[in-house]
Amino acid sequence: MSEVNSEKENVMKLLLSGQEESIKLGLSIAKTLKIDIADVRKDMDILFDWYGKYKNLSFDKKILKTASKTEIDFSGRKMTFIPSQIRYFVNLQTLNVSYNQLTTLPEEISGLSNLIFLILPHNQLIQLPEKLNKLTKMRILVLENNKFSQWPTQLSTLVNLESLNLKNIALTYLPEGIGNLINLRWLSLHNNQLQSIPSQIGNLSQLLYLDISNNQLIELPEKLGNLSSLTGLHLQNNRFKEWPVGINTILNLTHIFLEGNQLTVLPEKISTLSKLKHLHLQKNQLIELPQGIGDLSNLTQLFSEYNQLKELPGTIGSLSNLTDLHLSNNQFSELPVEIGSLVNLTDLHLSDNKLVEVPKEIGNLSNLRYLDLSDNQLSSLPPEFANLTNLSALALVNNPISLPERKKLKSWLPNCEVIF
Repeated sequence: MSEVNSEKENVMKLLLSGQEESIKLGLSIAKTLKIDIADVRKDMDILFDWYGKYKNLSFDKKILKTASKTEIDFSGRKMTFIPSQIRYFVNLQTLNVSYNQLTTLPEEISGLSNLIFLILPHNQLIQLPEKLNKLTKMRILVLENNKFSQWPTQLSTLVNLESLNLKNIALTYLPEGIGNLINLRWLSLHNNQLQSIPSQIGNLSQLLYLDISNNQLIELPEKLGNLSSLTGLHLQNNRFKEWPVGINTILNLTHIFLEGNQLTVLPEKISTLSKLKHLHLQKNQLIELPQGIGDLSNLTQLFSEYNQLKELPGTIGSLSNLTDLHLSNNQFSELPVEIGSLVNLTDLHLSDNKLVEVPKEIGNLSNLRYLDLSDNQLSSLPPEFANLTNLSALALVNNPISLPERKKLKSWLPNCEVIF
């Protein structure tokens, strides 16, 4: 860079600072060195026009203060490139260029040493600037819906990252370098083409949320169990045939999503996950639930529809905090009387089974608001149903219930919408 260009850049930085004294100094230097301020403004106007708010405005202090802002949102502007002049926004902390048509980022972005949030989803990026690792203050990086296909090697050096979003970028391989990101608290690899996860993921001891759903995984490393801080784990729509062993030692888990796999059984050791609140198992090949499921005393939602369950363990009645129980599209012909102990249940889904009767104990579910018994073989319901005074909807479509029985049900539940 020539001496004149270097001085011009220094003048521009002073003018962009937004500080009155810095602006005065910049103008003074320009005058002393006979730098054409109009020429400086021309460079700055590239950014101003790009931002879309400063065109035809005068070069004054108000505009300069805005130019030195810490947050810029250029989302949804059909941009195909970011001008190199972005480097003059030295105070920038948040840059959002989502929903554009970017194929590359300028190397100058690596000079934004104060950048904390870099939001880049829904572009066409295939690589990142080589010196991105200079952004040591960056905490949030969003790369969702781009075209990388390979792990950008620069990511492994961003050791201060706390949140990394790599959804839907056609990623086929996760390197051992993922283990370097020891400050990560949120990691999403949703909807890629991963077939394995390296054991180094167990180094991410601060991780609270992990989404590796919609991939091609058949197993997970046992060291996944080292993620002692993890509370949310998304594994849905993979190819798991067995419950991943490492899960049983992640004792802080509150949410597990395993729907859309090929599981046939759950281990008894699921009972160790005492903090679990949401368990999603729908669309697997489960033939039974373990007795240990009754030890999940904090469970509030259990989704296990579209499986091959024929019976429920009696221990299900121990789930006193359960509010939502989804068991539709299974093969139940009967239900355990213990289901009547689920006193906090508000939603019970039992459609598309083979039930010929339901236990009278369901009448104990005083908080029940929605009950779906459609597509079964029920010809009547027990009179204890009259106790379900909070029930607002009862679905009985496609059951052989006679007209007299229908009238009886409606008389028992005058405030409930009964759907035949």
